[in-house]
Amino acid sequence: MIPETETDMELKDCMRLLSGSGMWHTDSLDGRLDTVFMSDGPHGLRAQNEKIRKNNTSCEATCFPTASALAASWDRDLVANVADGIADEAKAEGVSVLLGPGVNIKRSPLCGRNFEYYSEDPYLAGTLACAFINAVQKEGVGTSLKHFACNNQERYRMRENSQVDERTLNEIYLRAFEIAVKGAQPATVMASYNRVNGNYACANRELLTETLRDKWGFKGAVISDWGACLDLAACVKAGMDLEMPGNGGVHLQELEKAYEAGEISEEEIRRAADRVLALIEKYGEKHASPLSADARKALLQRNHKRAVEAAKECAVLLKNTGILPLEKGMELTVIGDLAAVPRIQGGGSSHINTLSSKNFLDVLSESAIPFRYERGYDQRHNKINAVLEERAYNLAKDAKGPVIFFGGLTDISEGEGYDRENLYMPENQVRLLKRLKKLNKDLIFVSFGGSPYDLAPVSFAKAVLHMYLCGEGVMEACKSLLFGETNPSGKLAETFPYSIIDTPAYGNFSTSSEDICYTEGMFVGYRYYDGLGIDVAFPFGHGLSYTTFEYSDLKVLGKPGVDEKVKVRFNIKNTGKMAGKEAAQVYVVNKQGKLARAVKELRGFEKRIIAPGETVSFEVGLDDNAFRIYNVYSGKFETVNGEYEIAVGASSRDIRLSEKVNVNSASALDFSGFVYPPHIMSEEEFVTLYNRPLSNYTRVLPGQFNLSNSINQLSQHSKGAKAVRFALKSVGNIMYLGKNKKDPEVRMFTETILDGPLDVIVCQSGGVLKKEWVNKLIQHVNKKNNASKKHKNGKKD
Repeated sequence: MIPETETDMELKDCMRLLSGSGMWHTDSLDGRLDTVFMSDGPHGLRAQNEKIRKNNTSCEATCFPTASALAASWDRDLVANVADGIADEAKAEGVSVLLGPGVNIKRSPLCGRNFEYYSEDPYLAGTLACAFINAVQKEGVGTSLKHFACNNQERYRMRENSQVDERTLNEIYLRAFEIAVKGAQPATVMASYNRVNGNYACANRELLTETLRDKWGFKGAVISDWGACLDLAACVKAGMDLEMPGNGGVHLQELEKAYEAGEISEEEIRRAADRVLALIEKYGEKHASPLSADARKALLQRNHKRAVEAAKECAVLLKNTGILPLEKGMELTVIGDLAAVPRIQGGGSSHINTLSSKNFLDVLSESAIPFRYERGYDQRHNKINAVLEERAYNLAKDAKGPVIFFGGLTDISEGEGYDRENLYMPENQVRLLKRLKKLNKDLIFVSFGGSPYDLAPVSFAKAVLHMYLCGEGVMEACKSLLFGETNPSGKLAETFPYSIIDTPAYGNFSTSSEDICYTEGMFVGYRYYDGLGIDVAFPFGHGLSYTTFEYSDLKVLGKPGVDEKVKVRFNIKNTGKMAGKEAAQVYVVNKQGKLARAVKELRGFEKRIIAPGETVSFEVGLDDNAFRIYNVYSGKFETVNGEYEIAVGASSRDIRLSEKVNVNSASALDFSGFVYPPHIMSEEEFVTLYNRPLSNYTRVLPGQFNLSNSINQLSQHSKGAKAVRFALKSVGNIMYLGKNKKDPEVRMFTETILDGPLDVIVCQSGGVLKKEWVNKLIQHVNKKNNASKKHKNGKKD
């Protein structure tokens, strides 16, 4: 129950509501209130018992395609259907709020968590997020839009400072959040770990209050990422409402002291408590719909079928010389460990416990399709196994028909908490592929991975089918696609570059520094590659079909810059012999001049099924900002007059139709004197545009260590800190005894305890590691450093 009025509640109870209870719940105030049960859920439910600390131990649930795969569907209805299935399972488990979707922009293909995000384009990401949020919340389950904001790398994610100029921040990194907030009003927004322009996201008033609430009209609660709140009073003042998880009262004691010291007001505390109360009232556990064992089993079976159908829509046919679809009846030669042990999802907090995933060999056997198989490599590491390799080579050498090689990024390649070091495929796969190339066989490469990687080793393949991380139905979908039972219709929501050197953030992403300058500005993804004419392996929006489509009859409806809504109408005819779905993309080619802008930007899309010989009329509404840029002087998006081009195509580099339009708005932006470099900026240019002091969090000065620093940082200056580091690492070794140290779950835990803020370690230690002890350690290191500094200056200690 909820008190009749929020003001009836004691202030201490209001304070308690601002910190979680355990890992996943809000505080019930000793049973007087209902609680909100939160669970990870971007691509499936990961509901855990409060007593469980290991990440991968959760209830059985359906594993749907990850966000990177779902985005490749370019299908709002499909995303909504998946979200609806997840919501049904959430209600059955009593989960009140799903922690998703994630809409962070893919600044670099090396980000370890890219599989959990939709796209390099904010319009596509925000639009799909709207579909997800609306579908989940229609079922009475809340969502959490994350990670707000600029959480674009995993290395040092708990301390890194994303330094982004204001125009880039609003046009690229905040835009997807803005679209989702205005279009769906998520129950919560999750503030990220990192700093943004010098302030931690959870304590960033500019983000949480001035932008999220005042500009966008967000009405829900702001929660912290798990352990992202380091100073509860400062975060609440900035606009955060709820810190997660609970920490045994550590931060509540500090909040009480801050209130007594006049550092935070009663009004600010009650304001946040009111928002938590509203969240409890709307989404509390009283709304749960528990199911019997049989009903739950039936739900999982229905959702498995949903997962299979979703995977069929998400896979992207990158290349096909005509070898696909396969004819039934021929014996297949199958090679690759990933065929027998498929990679269906990414590692980290979104890891789903599913028992319904089949491997490719089982699927072939069930369909009575003859095949021969060899493993070829061991995906648990990158080392070459000569025996496995030789067996696979000999099998391929004797193949009478096509060789299907299952490969790509493995579990140890990418995951939450760490970034990839390069774009390369595992070496054990690369060497085997080099040997297979010499056999001149018809090779079909079935690709797995949550983000782009270097496909040069399979350039000789007759076909490449990229399955992304398509969930538990991936292999059933794969067989359907290979044999033409389903026509591929997925298209890339991100660019596949040839080399990491070609990427816009190269040299300024996941470096050894905590201070990251976004010197590429707004030129992210295809905005960079297409604008600078850089060759890529596969462009944004690319994806092949077993049929062909003809575009015609482009018409622009409405007056751009004058009418509130502008629509683009055109026809697409299926000129092939097989029904297929086409995801048509509408770009606005921007006016070029003194004002630097991307050459073209996605402003609309629609996916439709078209029968052979059929012509379908498409009508696509353009993004509200189709002809606008962010004016840093007025703090809002404003129209830029001039000549534009509406371009409709099958990818960003396959434009089929175009028409010029003139924008003539009476309230257009006067951009005289508005400067923005049309290229990757030098540090000097970035400093001028950034208009703030650059940070230097990497170099901690002697005497300045505090609870926001990591044990790795302290251990460089103290034997005592080294001993604590060793003890913390040993805890992880014991928890994950027998597991590969490169396993994503192990790596995420290790990176968190060693590189995360000491405050997080204290709060999540369950009282084992006392804050008083850690503060004494910090004081010792600071005192030692100061003494060393004095000694170097010729002074006695």
